[in-house]
Order: sequence, then C-alpha cells, then structure tokens
Amino acid sequence: MNENELCNNENYIKWREIHTKAFGDIFSLAFSENESAQEHLTAALIHISKRNFTEALTLLQITEPLCINSFDKASVYYFKGLCHELLENEKEMSQYYRLFAETGIDACFPLPFHPYYRTAKNAQRDSECKKAIFYYRKALELYDGRTPSPKISATVSQIAFDVATVYLYDRDYSASEKFLKISSAYSPAENLQRSYLAAVLCAVRGNAAECERLISTLNDTFKPSCEAITKSIFEGSDLHHCTVLRDRSGYPSFWRLLSQCKKRVESLLQSGDTENAQEIVSLLLSEAMPFAKRRLECRIARTQDRITVFCKTYRIKTLSAEYEALLKTKPKELADWSFEVVDYFESY
Repeated sequence: MNENELCNNENYIKWREIHTKAFGDIFSLAFSENESAQEHLTAALIHISKRNFTEALTLLQITEPLCINSFDKASVYYFKGLCHELLENEKEMSQYYRLFAETGIDACFPLPFHPYYRTAKNAQRDSECKKAIFYYRKALELYDGRTPSPKISATVSQIAFDVATVYLYDRDYSASEKFLKISSAYSPAENLQRSYLAAVLCAVRGNAAECERLISTLNDTFKPSCEAITKSIFEGSDLHHCTVLRDRSGYPSFWRLLSQCKKRVESLLQSGDTENAQEIVSLLLSEAMPFAKRRLECRIARTQDRITVFCKTYRIKTLSAEYEALLKTKPKELADWSFEVVDYFESY
C-alpha cells in the first residue's frame, strides 16, 4: 500500500480511529507535523492488524528516518518491538523496546499489546516460570519513576497480579504474597481474582480460618474451584503443591518400550530430526505418567558418545518426585543415555 493509495483510501480515517482507540497517544500523536509519515505509520499498523509483519517492518523502516522528535522515535521503536514480539523474535523485540524506553516517553498500552506482556503470557502458559517472570518484570520497569495515573495504576496492578500467579505456580509463596500486595496497593478496590489467589496462599500456609473467610467473599464463578483446590491442598492430595505417591506399575513398560525405540530415536537424532525424536520419548513419558494429565515435554541433546534427555517437571511437585522414582529404575540397555529432571527448559 503506497502513499497515494492510502490518501485515496476511503477507509483511511476509519483505520486511524481504530488504531487510536487501540494504541492511544503512541499512535495518534506520532508525526503530528508530517502527514506523509502518519500515512506510512497507519499503513504499517494495517499490516500488523492483518499479521503481515514483514511488510509492517518494511514500512516502519521507511518511516524511521522521518522522525523529528523523541515521540516520533518512541512510536517507531514501540511498533517495531511489537512486530518482533508478535513474530516471537525475542532478541529484536527487546532491542526495540529498550530503545523505546530510552526515549523517556510516557505511554500507556492496552495489555494485549503491552511491551513484553504477550511474551510473558506465552511463557506462563508453557510453564516457563523464570521466563514469564523475567518479561513481566521488564514490563513493570517501564513504569519506574512515573506518576501512577489511574490508567497506569490499573496496568501495574494487573501485571503485578500476573507475577503473583506465576510465583504461586512456581511455589515461591513469599514472592507471590509480595506481588499480591503490590497489586492491591496500586488498585485497592475489591478484586475477586486476588481474593482467590490469597485463599490458595492461605491454604499452602496452613491458615484455614483466613482461607475460609476469603472463599466466603467469592461469587459462584470463583468459589467452587477455589474450594476444590484449597481442600486438596489441606488434604495433601494436590499434585502441584504436594508430593502424592502415584501408581508406578507402568514404569517398567516405559523402559521396555523406550529400549525398543532406542535405535529409532538415535537414528532420528543422527539425521537432525530432533523434534520427532523428542516426540517419541515425550509420548512414552506421557503414557507412563497419566496422572499428569498433559503431554510431558522433553528435550534431547546429543553429544559424540552420549544422549541426554531433559524431563520437564512444570514445577509439579508430584511429577518431580515420580520422575526421580522412574529414573532410579533405568535399565542397562540405556546405559549410554542420561536423564535429567529440570523445572524449565529456559533460564532467564
């Protein structure tokens, strides 16, 4: 879409309104003295809306030399960072978000398009807690030293709550409580999600009275599941926060089947098809431990004389204990294979 096409496009004003509503000042006030640059920026955002990120980056590259002040630069850096975040290019994303921050421009963002937020959410979804916390904290750093307007306060409160949920999942209960308090400080109004999280924290701390009080404040949307999880924690039957002995009768079958697949997996690794090699082992692990109720991921690394399988626990306490039990029974047929139990695949 070139400049003339944009100028003649009857939808141009509508696109400006749509993107202003979505992104606010960081879009609407950029290039206030350069209509041509505004059109390039608008065209770039149209491409972003249509997930044509390569085309969007090309237009942003053309627009960058047209910047005449820090606000213009901040806008271009932000949207370049957003493109790379949507493309999951973490290195380039971080580079442009850092340049954005260095402009010193104050801006507010809708959470779905907040710098680092999508990356943190995806890491949280994949149980990569360290990565999620790293990027949530990067998002919070953008507000260091800024006056907390109502909009900023609401954003910081939500991100702090997200951090608290990750720390709870990571079983770092003190850190979870800390960020829950930060969330409440920025937005003191009653929040049922915070009450839910606080009730679970009371359960893992053994504070039954306060847990019961918090549950009583919940509505019918939150109360049943909160009652269920806190009850399982108090009873010691919650697989995530407690160690619960599981049926291990399928473990010999796992080793037998893996020994039968050994040459196949090694052949795949030799040919560079690591993904399918990992899929074979992952499927066998998942079948051996059905209590996890998920596909159990693994990563495989090959050196010249050894294969190492990294088994991810997702920070599930019971799964970690069961992996340890499983690996103690490794047969001699797999003597040249190593197994390591890890909480995460990535460290930040």
